Amino acid sequence: MNKILAAFAKDLRHIAPAGSRPFVCDGSPFECEAFIVGQEVATMGLDFWRFWSDERGFDRDAFLAEYRAERQQRGKRDSISQTRKVVHYVIESAYPVKCLTTNADDLRVLQFLLESIRPKVVLAHGKYAQRAISMLEYQGKVIQSKHFSRGVSFKNPPFEAQRLGREIAAAVEI
Repeated sequence: MNKILAAFAKDLRHIAPAGSRPFVCDGSPFECEAFIVGQEVATMGLDFWRFWSDERGFDRDAFLAEYRAERQQRGKRDSISQTRKVVHYVIESAYPVKCLTTNADDLRVLQFLLESIRPKVVLAHGKYAQRAISMLEYQGKVIQSKHFSRGVSFKNPPFEAQRLGREIAAAVEI
């Protein structure tokens, strides 16, 4: 067991509402130098803690597989939402910087994540997320964007999602 991850999870369990999804990342959240902050988790049927391990952290691949299955079961046309597609392209374009995605819906959780992990940069997409980051007085670099479900392209020029990912990578390297 990783004592740091176990202590983090114990504290997070105390503040994150039951049934919530406080974040998604690949592995240890402490390896994430960037946060992508939005609002309103679209898929609520997945238990965050099923994908958590005190040894490894969060299992993003297993989460995404169940996320896709859950969307299909609900009769959604696409296996992945517009927002998650954009998140994927931002993360891919930010490589090798590791990103954690979260939402501004619960300020206590967001504050806990910011204070515990201390990312170098936050990409806040949407006005709600931008206000939340401002209210919490995050001192790192903040990149602001339209909400990913509206107006951020990953298909057509200027490939806004890829540009945002490169901006994250550049901000971390500074």
